Amino acid sequence: MARLRMKSATPTRKTTAGALGGAIATVLVWAVNTFVLTDPGQKITGEVAAAIVTIVTFAVSYFVAPGSKDEVVPA
Repeated sequence: MARLRMKSATPTRKTTAGALGGAIATVLVWAVNTFVLTDPGQKITGEVAAAIVTIVTFAVSYFVAPGSKDEVVPA
């Protein structure tokens, strides 16, 4: 099996978008827990927050198109 690598070490658009999407989802969960859900029994749990971040990261990474310079080459 041929080994492959990215042509550049620079993160791809998809990788950058996924990371930013996950960070934004994390901040939104914190904001909801801090400012919207004031009753301690209503807080978003860590497990649910992790699932939200995972889903948002996947969705953003999936729907962002690859950049024109994103290319896989033989290693």
